[in-house]
Amino acid sequence: MTATDRQSASFTQTFGILVNSKPVIKESMNTLFATQGIPFAAKLSKTLFIDPDNQPITISAKVSPMSNLPSWLTFEPLTNILSGTPK
Repeated sequence: MTATDRQSASFTQTFGILVNSKPVIKESMNTLFATQGIPFAAKLSKTLFIDPDNQPITISAKVSPMSNLPSWLTFEPLTNILSGTPK
């Protein structure tokens, strides 16, 4: 990139652009089933998602991008465990 003023003085700076790839699903996941009133727990595989750029991944859980998990269900990202007792 070069900037030039009216007297033709200029400065040039080069730079690179690093494109970060989004994480991808590496493994398929079966449907999880829970029974009302009975404690539920499921450990998700640590390799369920991978980052093509080998950067660390933080996993969170939601019903949809705009809706949190039901009040009875929690996700612990350090252990990748979904747990709770369905109401």
